[in-house]
Amino acid sequence: GIWHVTAAMIKDKPVFGCNLESFENCYRNNRNFYIAKGIIKEEDGTPLFPHSMYLAMAYDAGIPALCLFLLFLFLSLKKAITLLCFAGKGKRKTEIFLLVSVTLIFGQMLFGIGEDILRYRGEAAVIFFAFCGILISIRTDED
Repeated sequence: GIWHVTAAMIKDKPVFGCNLESFENCYRNNRNFYIAKGIIKEEDGTPLFPHSMYLAMAYDAGIPALCLFLLFLFLSLKKAITLLCFAGKGKRKTEIFLLVSVTLIFGQMLFGIGEDILRYRGEAAVIFFAFCGILISIRTDED
């Protein structure tokens, strides 16, 4: 299905991705090739996007960019959990912020498997990256 086609598109340009080339146009232009290869069926429609935040990132910007994004997510989640466990004790507002941060980051990581809300819901992307930015800016004794 759609993820197999996206993987094939990424395989064509793994380092820098397809940049501004529309996913929909690329899919349409190569549809017959993907049908002949057995990746999709004749009756499959034309999707507008890969339906995965991770595949969309690799399609747009390449596998190195996806790796950096995954590192960013992992480090943000790690810092939020560390702060929640150690730095926020007894500070109610800080604990709530950190719990929301963990939930937001982890939820986006899971939701991103099947959808790309950061791209198609701009307001969600702003909130997500604002939380991550605030989280990263919190200093700890280790910093």
